Amino acid sequence: MRIRRRATLVVTFEDSRTVIHDFLSQTRYEAGAAVLATLAALDDWNSMEDALAAAARSTGETDKARDIVKGLIEQELAVVEDSPAAERDQQYRDTWRWGAVAGWYQFSLRDQKFLEGEQTEDRMWKYREVGDMPPVLATHEGIENRIELPNFDLDDPFFAELQSRASRREYSGKNISLNQLAQCLYAANGVKSVNEHGPF
Repeated sequence: MRIRRRATLVVTFEDSRTVIHDFLSQTRYEAGAAVLATLAALDDWNSMEDALAAAARSTGETDKARDIVKGLIEQELAVVEDSPAAERDQQYRDTWRWGAVAGWYQFSLRDQKFLEGEQTEDRMWKYREVGDMPPVLATHEGIENRIELPNFDLDDPFFAELQSRASRREYSGKNISLNQLAQCLYAANGVKSVNEHGPF
């Protein structure tokens, strides 16, 4: 049996804790130095004996080494060759090309639950309790390099068009039709033209 570290792990330091994030499964684990050292040694497929030896080098104790390797497999921080978890990990390795930081960003934002109505207002009041909100208006006071903009006609039709645009945050709660959904998706993401430039 062979094991290796998952490709979807990122480590952060939070206060005095070291935290391993598996961004694909959106799980997190606190870990010590021995666990991190063992994971670092499992960059490629290793026999169970080699994995135990790597853990033993970190801990100096065979029993602790067994516990570490067993825990890594149970938490799927290390995957066993030919297992469903290993197949998912390989699919990620074969298809994702943008590195772990971009992967963490992309997959951590997936399937988020958004707040609605009163939940949003309650959250904002909690933020207000922590401290003052930033100023509503920013000024250019104290900035040396400034470009003076020209005055313009407030009655200009182009300005009137810009002025009339606004985001509305009032929702009816009614469903939209599939046709309306198709139009929204196409307007936001549809292929409207293809431009080729060199390799792109």
